Amino acid sequence: LEIIKAEKVGEIVVGESKDFKGEPNKIMKEIEKFVEMLKGETKLPIFLEPEFMTSQEAEHLQGKNEMHDASAATIILQSYLNRLQNNAL
Repeated sequence: LEIIKAEKVGEIVVGESKDFKGEPNKIMKEIEKFVEMLKGETKLPIFLEPEFMTSQEAEHLQGKNEMHDASAATIILQSYLNRLQNNAL
C-alpha cells in the first residue's frame, strides 16, 4: 500500500496462470484470492494478463538468475501494455 501511494499507482496487472490447454493451473485459485484481497485493500482496477511461458522466456533472454521472477513479471507487464496499445490503434 505504501508503494501504491508513493508511486501513485492507478491500476495493477497480475499474471494469469493457465496450462498448455488454456485451463487454469492449480495456483490460479491462490491468484484469484490474492486479486480479491488486492481489490479490497487498494480499490484499484486489477487486470489479469496471461503469464504462459514467461518464466521460460525470461530464462531464455537472460539465463536463470536471482532476477528471473522480476524479468518474467516485466514480460507480463509489457504484454499487457502492448495489448493496450494495439487495442488503441
